Amino acid sequence: MTTPEVLKEEFIGGRRSLVVAGTHGKTTTTSLAAWVMDQGGLNPSFLVGGLVQNFAAGSRVTDSDYFIIEGDEYDTAYFDKGPKFMHYLPELAIVGNIEFDHADIYKDIDAVKLAFRRLMNIVPGNGRLIAGWDSPLVREVIASIGQRLFTQVETFGTCEDARWQARDIDCSGGMTRFRVLREGKEWSEFQTPLIGEFNVRNCLAAIVAADAAGLDGIGYREVVAMVNGQLSESALRDAIVVSTRRYAKRQDTWFRNQLRTKPSAVSHQQATVWALDATRPPEALANKIMDRWNQMADG
Repeated sequence: MTTPEVLKEEFIGGRRSLVVAGTHGKTTTTSLAAWVMDQGGLNPSFLVGGLVQNFAAGSRVTDSDYFIIEGDEYDTAYFDKGPKFMHYLPELAIVGNIEFDHADIYKDIDAVKLAFRRLMNIVPGNGRLIAGWDSPLVREVIASIGQRLFTQVETFGTCEDARWQARDIDCSGGMTRFRVLREGKEWSEFQTPLIGEFNVRNCLAAIVAADAAGLDGIGYREVVAMVNGQLSESALRDAIVVSTRRYAKRQDTWFRNQLRTKPSAVSHQQATVWALDATRPPEALANKIMDRWNQMADG
């Protein structure tokens, strides 16, 4: 029996499950959703692929009806090549973005899109699919399902055609501030210590999920400002450099062949670009990091 199967049978079954999926931002968004729903009084169980600083833990089990889990698209086990998130019985599902990743599991972008399409198809009619509308591939997958999609779709992003929109993003003064519009009308204002537009999207996804769970946005507006998960700019830049160096030192032939033929196989290149944009490091450092990506792609 695999770990995802144990989670389904022993912890998730019979609860209202929120599955947080997408190529980037899963851990942050899962942490945000768990914190907001906890402070909103729902006392959820959760499992996050990292340490949630507000809880000083990566998981907990409560007697709540809610279970919030990070949904990974990586395979379940060597004998079960389906994505882990297919086991998590989503009533609510967040798909923040879709890009090519995990080149050792997925042969091309079509295989990745198929995995996420299957996740979307198991969200029930009384549930909600919370879709990152800034991601072209999320739009594409939902469009490919069309009228066959069983559930309701809540779109979010910084684009003008999302149902939930983040506007007037201001990252000055040590906090990121933004307005939230729903269907073009003012809904609320938020601030967070998390930096960058990509983290505004993460916050917005958690806000939409909390609304879908029945929480009042005004009631948890200050909760988002209390999120304690950010790195300092220098720490984040250091993490980017270390991550890049690790990739550069990979010596196995398969990985190098993938880089020669599929530069997009380098995991989280887009996330690195977002992080650079958020931290605005010195130009020389930013150029050095992106030059390293290009060198890796060239073999």
